[in-house]
Amino acid sequence: MAVRSGNGSGTINLPKFEVHNRIVSLSITNRAGSSITFTIYIKDSLNPSSSVAISSVAGTLSTGQAYVRESPIELKANNYISIVSSGSIDYHFTYDLAFNTSFGPKY
Repeated sequence: MAVRSGNGSGTINLPKFEVHNRIVSLSITNRAGSSITFTIYIKDSLNPSSSVAISSVAGTLSTGQAYVRESPIELKANNYISIVSSGSIDYHFTYDLAFNTSFGPKY
């Protein structure tokens, strides 16, 4: 398992893995003093203008509220996660780098 976590605001691009992998779980927590909007995208480093939203587009979180997803999502080797947030967030992604590629939705 690998973990990518941190905090920020605006557009946050997480580094890609060089191998196929699977997101096992993810969470976004609002750290701002007011409500924020956020969207989580899967992007392709070979075609950055192409993206798929894996959360609600412009989902809203109240102060201290979290968005949690625990359904697996497979990523290709060139895919990376991009988070767009209107305010300060904490993010936490857990990845499985060794998995059965016939499982779960593919993007």
